[in-house]
Amino acid sequence: PPPSAAPTEPASAPRRPRLYADPLRCLRWAAFVIVLLAGLGYLALRHYVWPGIERWRPWIETELSQSIGRPLSIGALEGSFDGLRPRLVARDVSLLDGEGQRAFSVSELRAVLSLRGLLAGGGLRFALLEMDSPSLRVERLDRRHWRIAGFELDLDAPKEGDALGLLTAQRRIVLRHVRIDWHDRLSGERLAVDDIDLALGSVGRRHRASLRAPAVPGLGRAIDAAIEFYRPAFSSAADWHKWNGELYLAAGEVDLPAAMRAWQRWSDLGAAGAARRNAALPLIRSGQGSLQLWSRFDHGRPFDMLGRLSVQGIAASYDGRALPIRAARIEVRGQPAENGETQLTFGRLELDDGRGPLFKLSGAQPTLTLAADGRPLAGRLSFGRFDAAEMAGMLKRLPVPDDVRRR
Repeated sequence: PPPSAAPTEPASAPRRPRLYADPLRCLRWAAFVIVLLAGLGYLALRHYVWPGIERWRPWIETELSQSIGRPLSIGALEGSFDGLRPRLVARDVSLLDGEGQRAFSVSELRAVLSLRGLLAGGGLRFALLEMDSPSLRVERLDRRHWRIAGFELDLDAPKEGDALGLLTAQRRIVLRHVRIDWHDRLSGERLAVDDIDLALGSVGRRHRASLRAPAVPGLGRAIDAAIEFYRPAFSSAADWHKWNGELYLAAGEVDLPAAMRAWQRWSDLGAAGAARRNAALPLIRSGQGSLQLWSRFDHGRPFDMLGRLSVQGIAASYDGRALPIRAARIEVRGQPAENGETQLTFGRLELDDGRGPLFKLSGAQPTLTLAADGRPLAGRLSFGRFDAAEMAGMLKRLPVPDDVRRR
């Protein structure tokens, strides 16, 4: 028989390169290359690009001007690093409005970029933004529209990209020795306030701001204001209708007649409502004192307020009759209702006529209900024990209605 054929071995498959045979090894090499490139890019940015940022100043001015839609000029740029974060110093920065007038200027601006904001893809964000001696123009165009540094703000239709939204997107902003040029186009009032300190901070959806001014001409001195608010998820920081938080306002020395006039100018009432309100309020010719006000608000509307007022040197009249009050110390809590009415509850009410106490009440908590235009609608006053002769004498000196006096 013929010899049997020798068994043949199957052909071996071609070997793959060892680099592709181990997926984990491939990933390690890819990660190494990415880290190497990122490190080289960071070193180039830190030692070559960023220190020489002055060379790109004309291009930066052009890009920023096109981005914000306003002409922007920068006198000088200087780049350095704050740890791992790029730091930028800009000098002689000015911004023009749509009419070609200077709306904002600052002698020196220092900024530290937020690496977290850059990595998250949220655009240019600052961990710290400081300004020395900035000048800012603020205008009230009408009752619901403002213009701040040349940017218009609509209180009824806020947008995410407006000035307020951009400010609250930064981690911390500090402005020292600010000058604000105020122009109220409704009343024609112009005012310049100097040496203001402003601070703004944001962490997530929680925002905080404070303001201190040594004096506001024609209004008062030692002005201190602060606000802290929280906004719900998926809401815009610029939509103040969804804010929930607290507000604080204090004045160490306030001119009472000037404060009353300012409140009347800022009222949103029409001409008829303003006339009724002015008729219901006393006419104050003089008075100086201190003021503190706290307010909590929900969805942009105040729902609980507490005020403390201490005034001396009062000269006032009501319905053509002089009030015998020369000093007052008042602590009152206000609770606005949805229909516009406000209920005031007095925790302390002390009146002095210059010769001694005219009226002193604490603990009884009298109440007063005011209409939306400031007119008193109802009130309640109770006494546990009192001297009838002293009460009758007080009623004779106060401008109360004749039917109340007869009772």
